[in-house]
Order: sequence, then C-alpha cells, then structure tokens
Amino acid sequence: MARSFFEQQRRQRQRSVVLVVVQFLLLTAVVNGLMFPLHVTERCDGFSLCDFERDISPQALAAIAAVVAVYLRVAVMVARRSAFRTTARPLGFSTRERQIAAIVEQISIASGEPIPVVLVLAEPSCNAFATRHRGRGVIICTEGLLRHLDLRQIRAVLAHEFGHLRHRDAEVMMVATFGVGAIALITFVLHATGIALMEQENEEGEHPNAGVGLAMWAVSIVLLLVALPLALLVRASLSRRREWMADAAAVQYTRDPTGLREALEIIASHGEPPVRATAATRGLYIHPPAAGSTPIAALLGILDSHPPMTDRIAWLRELEGAGGSR
Repeated sequence: MARSFFEQQRRQRQRSVVLVVVQFLLLTAVVNGLMFPLHVTERCDGFSLCDFERDISPQALAAIAAVVAVYLRVAVMVARRSAFRTTARPLGFSTRERQIAAIVEQISIASGEPIPVVLVLAEPSCNAFATRHRGRGVIICTEGLLRHLDLRQIRAVLAHEFGHLRHRDAEVMMVATFGVGAIALITFVLHATGIALMEQENEEGEHPNAGVGLAMWAVSIVLLLVALPLALLVRASLSRRREWMADAAAVQYTRDPTGLREALEIIASHGEPPVRATAATRGLYIHPPAAGSTPIAALLGILDSHPPMTDRIAWLRELEGAGGSR
C-alpha cells in the first residue's frame, strides 16, 4: 500500500511537470508564429536578385523562449504580491491558536518545509490557501475554518497547504494562468487589428490592407478555437493534479486520511464562497466557489481548478479502508 501511494505521488508530480512544459511550449509556439518574420531569411545572388526563404532561426527561437520565460517570471512576482494583499491577522495568543502554531511546527518537521507565516482572514467562509511572500511560505486560514473544524481537522488542512508550499504550487499555477492570459491577449489584439485593417479604406475607397487584415483575423480565429481552449484545458488539468498531490502530501505528513476526509466534508457542507477571493487567490483555495449544478456547468467540469470534492473524499475513504487511518 505504501509503495503504491508514493508511486502515485511520483506519477502525479511527473505529469504536473509535463503539463507546465506543455503550457510554456504552447505560449512560445504562439509567439513564434506571430513573429514569423524572424524566421525569414533574405538570400541574394550575384545579380542582386533576392528571394525570401523560410528558415527556423535558432537565435530567434532562443530569444522568444527567453522573453516568454521572463514574462512569466515577472507575472508570477506581480501576482504573488497581489495574492498577499490581505488584511489577515497573525495567530493570536489564545490557547487554541497557540496549539495551532505548535501543529504548524510539527508539520514543518514532518514535511521538511520551513515554518510558514500563518494568518487568519476575517471572513465566515470555511477555507484556506497557501502562497509565498518574499521567499517565505504563507498559509491563510479563514475564521470560519478555525471555528468549524477541530484541531485534528485543522492539522489536516494545514498539512494540505504545506503540500502546496512544498511543491511550489502557487507559483506553478500563476505561470499557467498568465500563459493563458497572454494567449488570450494576443488573440484579442489580432482579432481587433485584423478587423480594423480589413475595414480601412484609402481615398479611392479601396481596402489596401484587406489581405493582411484577413490573415490576422484568420490567425486569431485559429488561436481562439485551438490554442486558447488547449491552454485552458492544460491549466485546469494541472491545477487538479496539484490538488491531488496536496491531498496526498497531507496524508503523508499526518498519517491520518480520516482527519483530512472529515475536514473536506465539513468544508463542503459550508460551501459559501470566499468573500474576499480575488482573481489571484480564487484558484488557490482548498475549496473554491462551485461552478454550479447546471448541465453547462457539468460540461465545463473539465475546466474546474479542483477535482470534485466527492472524488477527493472517496479516495480518502479508500485509504482509511486500507488501514491508513490512525
């Protein structure tokens, strides 16, 4: 059982790495397609007759890949600061919150992750998320979570968030999110510019740039129908796998699937959305706002950032049945 558990964790980690690489390559491919002039070489003979040949330029590929990597890195830094903008307070000196601080130290030893800052967000929803600020891990719990869960269940939730910190999930998901955002922005700019060029007239009433505009519009449609949906699917799949890995890490650190299962059941029963959730933090919560129960929402489940709560609970029950509970 232990071997299969850690083997599953290893495979989840490998798949996550593959998905991150796919996201980066997809964005790099889109930018290379838009910068095709960099891959066109002018060749002239002795009679000054010149021809243009398509030729993949390694220098251009490397430069574009570097620009994409720098863009994603800067975007993650900005998003990380945005996610940390909160009025949450540090743990207090009550007996219960001192016990929570002691639990954090225990999980830090079990996980090998440095002790993070633990903050409490004043809102009634039952939730938590983890991020980083200035190189240090930060776990933010809501007051609703501390009110509705006992110490055993809080320990499991904190271990789940330690898993996110250990695997640097916040940074990985921000990279994926900004990759999707870049493709969406490129699609919009190409679409708007293409239409503008097709409608542009000169003094004779002709449309001299209609061909270029049509080409840009066509590329935007291809991006809209192919690249953007693919990027969204990759991001959603990556996010769901990170959640599975965090659940597995919580069980590994606590040796107590029952605690996490009970915590998720309580969190699911208090399903009100986080009041202060932002675009930077919405996908980081242990239980983000539900998309709904309509047929369309069910169809779009492939774009959910988290696995279904029922599946996560069922998996933990299997571990309990296999003797994983203490």
